[in-house]
Amino acid sequence: MYQKEIIVQDSLWQSFVNGSREAYARLYELYVRPMYLYGLHFCEDRQIIEDAIHDIFVRIYVNRERLPELKNVKLYLLISLKNTLLNHANSKSFRFRMDISACRQLHD
Repeated sequence: MYQKEIIVQDSLWQSFVNGSREAYARLYELYVRPMYLYGLHFCEDRQIIEDAIHDIFVRIYVNRERLPELKNVKLYLLISLKNTLLNHANSKSFRFRMDISACRQLHD
């Protein structure tokens, strides 16, 4: 990841944590697609993935004042998605699958 992108992510995240709705909308725009594609590595049900992403963005909005400073926003969101899908798999009966390429995406 480029240093400039990290600085933009950090600035955007801080603006969001400080209450900027524009920053929140921009975070969503930037990360909804990568999150969705990443979710497909774990779950075949597209609606479950969309619901999980929605839940994550609602959760971070509600808890924005308590969120940590991040060095990598994308990594935080992807791990949150994976954990949300795992939690869903444990509470429901849907097949969770692990695609090795998903692990590689965490490092991109």
